Amino acid sequence: MAVLSDEAGRRGVDEAGPAAVQETFSLERVGEQVEKMYERTLSTASSHDGCGD
Repeated sequence: MAVLSDEAGRRGVDEAGPAAVQETFSLERVGEQVEKMYERTLSTASSHDGCGD
């Protein structure tokens, strides 16, 4: 891992890390992902309605 031997690169990753985590796991972003998953689940379930009847 080149970043381990590159102090400036390591510092950049260290400084950028918290912002990346906040962006990736923000309430808004996670909420959007859950909503999309829920919509896909409902869509899949409705396409299988009556399959076991």
